[in-house]
Amino acid sequence: MRKVIGEAHNKGKPNKMDSVEVGGVSYRSTWAAWQALNIGGTPKSSPCQTFRAKLKHPSNRGQLSYTDETTGRTYLFRLIPYDPNL
Repeated sequence: MRKVIGEAHNKGKPNKMDSVEVGGVSYRSTWAAWQALNIGGTPKSSPCQTFRAKLKHPSNRGQLSYTDETTGRTYLFRLIPYDPNL
């Protein structure tokens, strides 16, 4: 069977992913921070997507805290906007 290489859905467009900072540590994405901090769940069952949308909402000014229900720890997320020059 011959293997075919597919094209990316954003071919020819830059990937404008915003990074986040949690506790002074930068992460590539909100989901990467959740995984590194061991905030529970899988991508489908995790409230990460809802949280990310709230974090990006202009009313929150790029900062939002999240309390993990399993551990009781509170994390302060700060959005680092995408910079094409970096």
